[in-house]
Amino acid sequence: MKRFIYSNYTKFAAFILCALSVAVSAYLVTTAFFKEDNAYFFESSYEDSHFAGNELSEQFCKLSDKLENTMDEKGKLHPEQIKAMPSPDEWECYIKTDGGTYTNLKNQNDENYDKFRSSELSIGVRVQEDKNNKGLTRQGFKNGQGYGGYYFISNYDGDDLKYEMCVRMGEKYKEEHRVEWENIKESGDSAAKKVITLLIFSIAVFIYLLCVTGRKYGSDEIQMLLVDKMFVEITAALFLGIFFGLGALTIFGAGYFIIGEGVMIANEITALAVFCVVSLSLLLFLSLVRNLRNGTFLKRSMIVRICKLIWKYFKKICKSLWNILGRIWRGIKNGITNAKHIILSVSAKNFSGRFVGTLLVAFALGVCILTVLTLVSPVCIVFLAVFVIGVIIFVAKRLVGFENLKNGIDKIKNGDLNHKITDCPDGVIGQMADNINTIGEGLQKSLEREVKAERMKSMLITNVSHDLKTPLTSIINYADLLSKEKLSPDEANDYVKIIQQKGERLKQLTSDLFDISKVQSGSEDFDIEDIDICLLVNQALAEINEDIEKSGLDFRVSVCDKEVFVKGDGKKLSRVFENLFINCVKYAMKNTRVYIDIKSDDTGAAVEIKNIAGYEMNFDVSEISERFVRGDESRTSEGSGLGLAIVKSYVEGCGGTLEITTDGDLFKVTVRFIK
Repeated sequence: MKRFIYSNYTKFAAFILCALSVAVSAYLVTTAFFKEDNAYFFESSYEDSHFAGNELSEQFCKLSDKLENTMDEKGKLHPEQIKAMPSPDEWECYIKTDGGTYTNLKNQNDENYDKFRSSELSIGVRVQEDKNNKGLTRQGFKNGQGYGGYYFISNYDGDDLKYEMCVRMGEKYKEEHRVEWENIKESGDSAAKKVITLLIFSIAVFIYLLCVTGRKYGSDEIQMLLVDKMFVEITAALFLGIFFGLGALTIFGAGYFIIGEGVMIANEITALAVFCVVSLSLLLFLSLVRNLRNGTFLKRSMIVRICKLIWKYFKKICKSLWNILGRIWRGIKNGITNAKHIILSVSAKNFSGRFVGTLLVAFALGVCILTVLTLVSPVCIVFLAVFVIGVIIFVAKRLVGFENLKNGIDKIKNGDLNHKITDCPDGVIGQMADNINTIGEGLQKSLEREVKAERMKSMLITNVSHDLKTPLTSIINYADLLSKEKLSPDEANDYVKIIQQKGERLKQLTSDLFDISKVQSGSEDFDIEDIDICLLVNQALAEINEDIEKSGLDFRVSVCDKEVFVKGDGKKLSRVFENLFINCVKYAMKNTRVYIDIKSDDTGAAVEIKNIAGYEMNFDVSEISERFVRGDESRTSEGSGLGLAIVKSYVEGCGGTLEITTDGDLFKVTVRFIK
């Protein structure tokens, strides 16, 4: 069923049906309601219908025009001159003027006229003199009630233009046209029901399209179309323009031509236009929905992209200004530091201080001697000035060279082995700078060789472990097949079991070696998230519960009262605790207790695991977590020497630390995490 619901063919069929339902509804509306002669607005009776009202108004206008045409030069009406008075079976009329009363009825009196003008399907007008304003007022009425407004005729010149005229539909005409109206009513009601049914169906299909658009059976990925790659602002503008602009033009244009001008345009063209408008609007709207559902709405937003571009250049400008301010600040700071070193350099604590101190003493003696000579001869003033300038230049160069030497040593010490010390004066300081540069080059080459060797070693281990997987799998599979056979002699079955056990152990060793090589080479990915460390420890214990029961050890777990969340990769940390607990099962003294404590504070959490070793621990604690290093130096027990190495690599990859301590036979592992 779901396959059918999410099928592209089903969605396309629903799309066409939705647009087609609206188009057919428009066709039914224009066919049933947009007609010049058959005005139907869901009236309850023929007497109250627009159909009858239009017929009544039309006949009244014809008779009124005929009456107005009888006016003479003095402005007096002569109803008796009306030709072709309508038959009383179809239309009954009553005209009252100053000259008398005229009607096509048999009985003529005021009482009958009052009943006549207040009866159903009657319409008329009263024109009378307004003496106060010296003009005429014209008031229409329908079924005896005010109708058509009340207004003043100011340009009246005559004295006798006063009349009252009323027209009423005859019984014969009424009965004939009642049948026609009932047929129109039945057609309109039927069309309305069909339109409502089609609109409800189209709304249901539209809701279905909203739910399934972009979705595909068996896939959580949203399926996008070519139209979805447009900017969402353009899609929204096109949707609004087509839906409201072309839709309004189609509807009001059709109504204008049909009703206003009386020109019947093809209803099929109107339906086709509505189908195109709905199809395009639905296509664009569903495109916006797919972008929202796929999370690409903001990515395909032109406004968002412009804002990001502005923000990018704004950050660059701010960064440039920050660098300029930083350079100014570093210049000021270096100036202060140089002044400080100049003051400190006069001390006798180092070679440069003694050198500068000796130089200053010589300078003072020289100044004294030249001062005495100056008192004897003014010519010596020139020699004194030259001497002072030379000493200042000499001292300044040495101080600047000493500062460059000190800064260079600090950079090399902090790990920048490619840094070269320059701008040092010739002599002892320059020779020291060259020697330090040579030392830095040697350290850099040594570091590169070490990194290369470590990389090659990791690649070798990875490749070898990968190449061993295929033959190991074959050995294990064939050993399994042999174990199911009855071999002869009986010792052969034991040999097959040994081959199978050693193969499984070698397969586990190869897998561990491959995992740790991936981590240490930097090719392993860590999915860091918030993890409840208490839940993780309990899960790891539950997975090896069978081994714990067989070992005879008593695991004592102490956890916090609440959840403790840390940052880490759930799969990797599960492997960490599984390895640590398996080590306890393998190497702890039988019938002893293993303590597991989980502690938490504001900065992070720590898991402590303590047990009594079942052998003498004479290993180096700092090397026990390295690859292939085992606490059991005789290697008589199971193990590959990779368990703690994997634990350390995974813990450090998750941002934590691993600490191993021993105290006699007590073995303690502490795993720390940050929150």
